[in-house]
Amino acid sequence: MSLPMYQADAFTEEPFSGNPAAVCLVSRDVTLSDDVMAKIAAEMNLSETAFVTEKDSPFALGSHFGLRWFTPTCEVNLCGHATLASAAVLFQALGNRSEALSFDTASGVLTARREADGFIGLDLPLNPPVEEADPSAATMAVANHAACGLSWTSLHYSAATKKLVVRLRDNVSRAQLEAIAPDTNGLMSLDRSGRIRGVMV
Repeated sequence: MSLPMYQADAFTEEPFSGNPAAVCLVSRDVTLSDDVMAKIAAEMNLSETAFVTEKDSPFALGSHFGLRWFTPTCEVNLCGHATLASAAVLFQALGNRSEALSFDTASGVLTARREADGFIGLDLPLNPPVEEADPSAATMAVANHAACGLSWTSLHYSAATKKLVVRLRDNVSRAQLEAIAPDTNGLMSLDRSGRIRGVMV
């Protein structure tokens, strides 16, 4: 089996900068299992690998596609930069002339459109987090580890994205914030339930 694979750097016009993502194009006549997609993402070893699937028309002509994202270790419900990279591959590498592309995803239908300035615009869901009134011991352990000893005031959680937001105290300096360097493997092992898939501080 041969699959077209691209690596695109999102959020930049400069080579070797920005936020890289792999984009794998899966035609209608190919079916990939979750296990195979996970193995491809692990081999690509980028923060995300996007799997774009044809729906009704070929990649260069269609405007509606399927889209899933995998990290090297798991599938995620949403990834903005890999969505942007997917649209860039379709628009720029494959010459798709559609004004807008829609992607069926685990987070709903996402739209990428050509902007007048030559950039690509995305419509992404808000998925606002809700404050955790009574966080579990595991959630507090994740927050404490992510904050690297800095004081925090509240925790917010988005069930749609499985992301925890740790709000630090207002008196935390920029230098302190930039010095945060949690052990990410240790961090994610603190919540064995799978409820938390990512943390923002």
